[in-house]
Amino acid sequence: PALAPAAHPPTGAVAQLPVLFDSGQSSRPLQWRPQVVGHVLRLSARPRWTWSFGDGATLTTQEPGGAWPQGSVAHAYRRAGAVGVTVRAEWAGEFTVDGLSPYPVREPISQESRLPLQIGEGRAELTRTAMAQ
Repeated sequence: PALAPAAHPPTGAVAQLPVLFDSGQSSRPLQWRPQVVGHVLRLSARPRWTWSFGDGATLTTQEPGGAWPQGSVAHAYRRAGAVGVTVRAEWAGEFTVDGLSPYPVREPISQESRLPLQIGEGRAELTRTAMAQ
């Protein structure tokens, strides 16, 4: 499946508050069962994601992330500014031929995508309220 990263909120992210990220993929293993020259192949692949948040912080997880309230992939930026978030999906797999042994797929399949993100600055404002009489 295509890697389609998203940030939540998509606009209006503010420094010091967590931004939630979503890879746009599922954590469920993918299954294929093609027939090749009269043999039944079963291929299974499971993803892992590595996030680089653009400020030096990284996270590797087996969770795809998601919008609130899911929140398994979250990051709070310390400063306002433009950042480039990169996510890399690596799919490790195994296969069987006619039901014999699972054999590992030697090299993982990798995907990478970049997500530009603007982090704003929020300011607290103290106000005085009227006292109840």
